[in-house]
Amino acid sequence: MTTPAPGKVTVTLSHRLILALVLAGTLGTGALAGFVYAPGSPGVPYLSPTYQVQKAPAQYQGVSLNAAVYGVWYVPGSTTLILVIMAAFPQTRFFGVGSVGGIFSGLPQTNGPQGNFSAPVYVNNEMTYLVFPGNTCPPTSQIPSTGTVINVALMADSPPGILSFQYTCQQTLSLTTVTLGNPHIVVPSLIPPPPPPITTGREALNMESYTFANNTNVIIYLRNTGTASLSLTSYYVKDSSGNQWALTSWTGPSINVNALGTATFAIGVSCSSCVYSGSSGAFTQFTAGYSYTITVVTARNNQFVFTVVR
Repeated sequence: MTTPAPGKVTVTLSHRLILALVLAGTLGTGALAGFVYAPGSPGVPYLSPTYQVQKAPAQYQGVSLNAAVYGVWYVPGSTTLILVIMAAFPQTRFFGVGSVGGIFSGLPQTNGPQGNFSAPVYVNNEMTYLVFPGNTCPPTSQIPSTGTVINVALMADSPPGILSFQYTCQQTLSLTTVTLGNPHIVVPSLIPPPPPPITTGREALNMESYTFANNTNVIIYLRNTGTASLSLTSYYVKDSSGNQWALTSWTGPSINVNALGTATFAIGVSCSSCVYSGSSGAFTQFTAGYSYTITVVTARNNQFVFTVVR
């Protein structure tokens, strides 16, 4: 019979019993608790990587997976994050990590790690060390006395679920040595997920009303009835004879979806930057009783044509 070293207490429990106790007691209260491997055990030191780490206070945020986190450590000044985790389902596959409210949920990202594991991560119903580049703690000098909270979500697809928790980066360090136990998994890198597809939407403009401010300016109220915001960048004003004023470098209004925008179209003496084409002097102002065609161009190079009558 082996005698425990002074100051150490040996507790022998089956792994299944440990999981049942912790899931029943720990997850019910929402706090991270349970058994934490002492530095250097179990495992053979020469087969297990050793780290100088800072232990991080941690707590659950939500569990949709029959799994548990028993300890969180990070290596200050590096991206190395070390977890001790266990899952009740045999060969639970964790495929990546995201922050709660981050890319995996479609909500704004937080300061947590993001990406897919570059190496397979399978966890059974025994406590397993998981090491991956998921530490996003800021430099110690930038951490307030209350600590900096980092949100993390381990994403599983077999069975599907999320194990989410948060840990707190410490301003005052108290480093200890941790030698990984067996089993342990070291993930070399996180593979960034593909960017979300770019959806430009559909541009559409409707004229709701217009008014002539004077003989050389017409104001048109335009409703964006498309599915994308748009900006107007140039316009062309043409009379019934084909004479035209063009302003191809124009800072027109930007109109959000469903919003009403106001655009002023100037010609003649009111538009010194406009370019005139057509019969000389034939089209210098808007004349009562005549119709005019106005073409506007968006930043996406879509064109919309409207007709106004003076």
